[in-house]
Amino acid sequence: MQGGCIFTVYFLGDNLLHVYSKHLTMNPIYEKSDYDDHYSYIIKPLDGDSDLYIMSALIEEQAVIKAFNTIGLKPSSKNLPQLYSLSEPFRKYVYENREYIGRTHTAPAAVKQEQHFLNSMLTNGKLVIKRQYGNDTYFIKKTSTGFNQYIPISLKFNMVDSTNGYSLQLSNILGDWWDGFYLDMGNVDDEGGVYFKNSKKPERLLFRIINNFTQPGDIVLDSFLGSGTTAAVAHKLNRKYIGIELGEHCYSLSHPRLNNVIAGEQTGISSMVNWQGGGGFKFYELAPSLINKDEFGEYIINPDYSAEMLAAAIALHEGFTYEPDSSAFWKQSHGNEKSYLFVTTRHLNAAFMDSIIGGMEDDEYLVIACCSFDKGMDKLNPHITVKKIPQMLLERCEFDKADYNLNIIHPPVYDDEEECDDEG
Repeated sequence: MQGGCIFTVYFLGDNLLHVYSKHLTMNPIYEKSDYDDHYSYIIKPLDGDSDLYIMSALIEEQAVIKAFNTIGLKPSSKNLPQLYSLSEPFRKYVYENREYIGRTHTAPAAVKQEQHFLNSMLTNGKLVIKRQYGNDTYFIKKTSTGFNQYIPISLKFNMVDSTNGYSLQLSNILGDWWDGFYLDMGNVDDEGGVYFKNSKKPERLLFRIINNFTQPGDIVLDSFLGSGTTAAVAHKLNRKYIGIELGEHCYSLSHPRLNNVIAGEQTGISSMVNWQGGGGFKFYELAPSLINKDEFGEYIINPDYSAEMLAAAIALHEGFTYEPDSSAFWKQSHGNEKSYLFVTTRHLNAAFMDSIIGGMEDDEYLVIACCSFDKGMDKLNPHITVKKIPQMLLERCEFDKADYNLNIIHPPVYDDEEECDDEG
C-alpha cells in the first residue's frame, strides 16, 4: 500500500499511537498461527528431471507415522495440527522439509497459455512441474478438470515477534487487532536501564511498528519522546531518528537511555535483534526566544543571548552559514563565495565602516547587522547593506501564530562585544 496516509494503532486505555508517512509502504508483519491441515502433501524430486516432482500424502511418510505413534495419535490429515502442537520431531521435520510439504490451490491464469505443454509433461495426477511465470515460481499439477498449483508451506514461515523473541514460525498476516502486549507491560518499567513507571510503551511494540512502516536508514520522528523508547528501538533497528522532549525527561530518561543503548544494554528487543551496542546521537537544546517584548510593548533582543549566540542565530534567520573567517573579522558568516554577513553589538560609525571597506574586494558584498549606526552609514557603500537589529529579524518573524520557527544553534566561540543599546 502506497500514498500519504495516517495509520493509527490503538494500544491500552486512552493511549493512541499515530503513524504517518508521506509515501507509506507497509511491510507485512505476522502473528503465530497453528498448523493448517490443508498442508497434507509432500513432493519429492523425480529422478533425472530437476523440474518434475512426485506428490504423495504427508501421513504416509515414515517420519510422520513415527511421530503419530509416539504420542498415540491416529494418523490422519485432520490430526496434523494437533501433531504439530505436541511433537517436536514433527515440527522439526516440517521445518526441514518446508519447501516440499504443501497444499493444492487454484492455478494461475498463465497456465492457459501452455496447456498443451503441461498436458504432455503431466501424464498423471501425482506429477508436479516447476514453472516460471513472470518473476514468480509456481508448481503446477494436473487435475481431472484442468490444473492446480502446489503451494509449499515455506510461504507460511515468517519472522514473528513475541515475548519469547523474534523467530521464524508458522504465521498469518497480522490484522488490526494486536493482543498480547499486556504481558510486556509488566516488564517495561526498567527497560533501557531507566525507570519510568506506568508510562512506557514496550520496545517490542515500537519494534513492530517501525518494522512495519520503515526501512533501515529511514527517519523516525517522535515529538513526545518521554523515556526514549522510540529512539532506542530505532537505533537498534538501524533507523535514523529525531526525538523531541520539552520536559525534564530528556535529561533524566531519554539521554541516559540512549547512552545505555550505545553501550550495548540488553533489555527490550536487544536479544531479538542481537544488539551489541555502537553508534551515536547528537543532543540539541532549544535556544531561548531571540526577540521579546519589553515593558512598553517594544520588540527587543532577548538579554539571555550572548554576542556569539546572537551572531549565529541571525545568520540562521538570514540564510547565511555561520563560519568566521580567521583572516577578516567581518567575514563572520557566508552566503556564497562573495557574500557575507557580519553581526555586531557595537555602534557603527564611519571609522568602523572604513576598517571594513579597506579590506573588501570589488566583487564582495556584505550585510552588517548592528544595534545602532550613525546617519548615512547605510548609504556609504553600494556593496554594503546595513540593517538594524531587531528590525531585520521582525521581517522574518510571525508573531501570535500557532507555529514556531525553532532556533537551534551551536553557540560559536567569539570575542566578547558590548551589549546592545537603544541608541541610533
